[in-house]
Formats: sequence, C-alpha cells, structure tokens
Amino acid sequence: MGKIVIDWLVLFHNILPFAAAQLFLVVLIYFTLVKERIAQEYPYYATFLVSFIFYLTATLVNILPIQDIAVWFHYLASFSLFSLGFPSLVVALYMQSKVNVSPALRAFVYGIGSSWSIFYFITADYRTDKVNILASAGKEGVIADWVNFANLFYAQSLVIFCLLVIPGCYLLYRMAPQQSKTYVYGMLSLAVFAIIGSFTQFWSIYYIGSCFCALAWAWAMFKSIRDLNQQVKAHSEHEKVLASAQFAAKTGNVPLTDLYPDSIDESYPYREREDVLEALRTASTGLVGTRVASLVTSLKRFSGESPHVFKARIREILYLLVDTSIYLGCDAKTLIIRLEKQGQLIDACDNDAAIIELLTEECLYLLRVIEVPKRKTTVDALVERIKACVLANYYKEELTMDSIATEVGVSRSHALKSFKSKQGMTLNQYLIEVRVDKAKSFLLEKSVTETAYEVGFKNPSYFSTFFRKHTGLSPREYQQNAQIDI
Repeated sequence: MGKIVIDWLVLFHNILPFAAAQLFLVVLIYFTLVKERIAQEYPYYATFLVSFIFYLTATLVNILPIQDIAVWFHYLASFSLFSLGFPSLVVALYMQSKVNVSPALRAFVYGIGSSWSIFYFITADYRTDKVNILASAGKEGVIADWVNFANLFYAQSLVIFCLLVIPGCYLLYRMAPQQSKTYVYGMLSLAVFAIIGSFTQFWSIYYIGSCFCALAWAWAMFKSIRDLNQQVKAHSEHEKVLASAQFAAKTGNVPLTDLYPDSIDESYPYREREDVLEALRTASTGLVGTRVASLVTSLKRFSGESPHVFKARIREILYLLVDTSIYLGCDAKTLIIRLEKQGQLIDACDNDAAIIELLTEECLYLLRVIEVPKRKTTVDALVERIKACVLANYYKEELTMDSIATEVGVSRSHALKSFKSKQGMTLNQYLIEVRVDKAKSFLLEKSVTETAYEVGFKNPSYFSTFFRKHTGLSPREYQQNAQIDI
C-alpha cells in the first residue's frame, strides 16, 4: 500500500475540488427539493451537477493507491463533463432566464462538447500510453506529432471559451435587468479559471475556479431560500388580514367582502392604526390613550353611518393587537380566549367613549403581559419609532431629520446612526422612499398638484423634479404608463 502525503499541491489540486464537490452536492439536493419550480430546466441542471461532482471527485481518486481504476475514472469524468455537463449547464441557464434555446445553440454546445471529449480521450490516452486504445486498434500512427499535451490544453482553453464564455456573455446581454445573474456569473468565473488553468497547465487554478463557482451558486441558493421565506411571510400576512376580517365580521350583518376588499382602500386610517400597534410594540404606555382615541375617531369617520361596520373595524383592531402581542411572546391560548370575550364587550358598547376606554385598557393589559425578555432591543424599538414617525408625518413639508429625532426623543446623530446601522440606508433615503411610494399610489387617483400636497410638497414643479429624479419618469408619464397597464 502506498502512502498519501498531504502538501499544498495536494490540498489545492485534490482536496479543495472535493470540498467544492460537497457544495455542488448541496445545490443538487436543493434543486431536487424545488424541482417543481424548475421543472423544465431541472434535468439539465442535474446532468451538469452530477457530471461536475463526478469530475471534482476524480481529483481525490487520483491520489489514492488505485491507479488502474483512477485512469478510467479520470477519462470518464472528463468525457461526461465536456460532452454532457457543460452543454447542459448552458441550456439550463438559458431556460431559467427565459431566453430561447434554439436548436442551433443546442447542436453547437453539445456538438463541441462531444467532439472535444472524444478527441481528448483518444489523444490524451495516446500520449500517456495508459489504456492504449489506438495501439489495440493498430492505429498508433494516426496522431500527428504536433498534438502534444501543451497544444492539447491550448485547444481545451479554446473549447471552454466557445462552450461557456461566448454563450454566457450572450446570455448576460439578453437577460432582463431585474433577473438574477448569480448562476451565470458563477459559470463564467468557472470558465475563466478553467481557461487560465488549462493554458498554463497549472491545475490548481482550474480547481480554485470550481470553488468560486460553488460559492456563487451556494449564495444564489441562499438568496432563493431567503426569497421563498419572504413569500411565506407575505402569505402569512395575507392570512392574518383574512383572519382579522373573519373575526371582525362576526358582529352585526357586515359581509366579509366589505372587510376584505379586492384592493386597498386608501381612505382607511392606516397611519393611525400603525401608531397604535407601534405604541404596543415599543411599550410606549404614555402614547396609548391619545393614539387609540385618534384611531377610533378616524375609524368612525371611515365607517360612515353604519355602527355595525364601525364595531367590525374595532374588532379588527382588537385582533391585530392580540396578534402583535402573541408575536412578542404572550401566551396565545390565553389571549385568544380573552379576544372572544373582548369582542363581545365591543359589541355591547353604546358610545365612542366606551369603545375608546375599552380599547385603551386592552392595550395597557397587553403591555403588562408581554414577556420582557422577548421585547425588541432598544435600537430595534428606536428604529421602529422612527419609521412610525415617518409613516405618520411624511405628508408634512416641515418633516426634517431634526423634527423626527425630536419626535422620538433622541439626538439627531443618534437617530441617524441607529437607523443606518439597522436598515442599511440613511433616514433621508427612507423618507424619500416612503414619499415616492405614497406618491405612486396617489397619482393613480389624484392630480399631480393634489399628489404633491399629499406627500409634503407645496410646489408641484419641485415635486415633479423630485419624482423624475427618483423614478426616471415625470408624474404625468407615470400616470400614463399606469393607465396603459390597466
């Protein structure tokens, strides 16, 4: 039995590629779990990943004391990677990017890959005299003298350039700006390192490229999982809204569709509702009474002349308060039982003052029972207060960084630093983002001048300049595009 000596060459040439193979194996498992989402391209991705894992694993087999098997293992791995793996990767990326894969492209990549695999197998075997495939066929003189290993690997560099780099660059050109390009960049990084490694015959470079590609694909996989989690959260939010509407609709004869409309009613007092929920999340006991009173008054006005709709909306707020408290650590079972009782008390109230008192007392009760260890950190709470302040006052022209800091009770520098550290953007950028988003909503129903006043601009011309700067469109162009989309 021979000894295996681990040095830097073995590390980069044999062990590192094997480690990259493990990452690609994780990606393959992930693709298999989500193959319903990538049904068409999954077979191509699987073909590439299996062949590449096989190829990377062969580097470790090469240092094992089984050289007779290792030779066949290497040839088979190279043949499968170039004839099937790389071409399948190109096809899969084109399909995932919604770029048409023409028959000519398929023939091009699979033709080059297969032709090179056969040529490499025959010539490399002839030069190494390992399998002796030509000698056994009596054709050992058919390989020209100029086909040596140096020229062979120069040719391999050219094949990789034609097989991966050209289709990859064209794919980047054809992809839409909003499409994720991480997988394509991973392929191109692999191709560049492979070309350099083949051209210089310094194979560690070749295999380091496989690690970069593996890391890029692992990052893309992580992003995909994160995006899926965000979709799940959005679905959860949708279910919460539906559940609150169902609970609220129990009072009177209010149809569920009135509480769960097809589109957002912008006249609903979202700002006041968020203020109350914010007071609960940040344990702002002193703000509860005034914010509850403001919300009840706004809901009364929003509900018109219907007392049943008004009480249904109050029950809806009650549900959201309980849901927030459960999220912050309260016992769910206890609060759900209490929720039903409090809903009945709401139905029994005969005036606004009684409703305000009941809702205020419920907020204070929930503040007392929220588990202290599960409250958000001081910085988190401050950032949420800042965001609530912006959402509640974005329409005021005089809203500034100083006034926001004063509103939340901290210094200007502390407010700006805390917000940037938690949100990854400046407070001014967030204010701009909120105003632009609100302006987009208002422009669907209001004139440019009305929208300007709604989002804190007294000068419509300056508002138009501001809107164009941050969206690339004037307000009127945005309205026209919205009408076309409708």
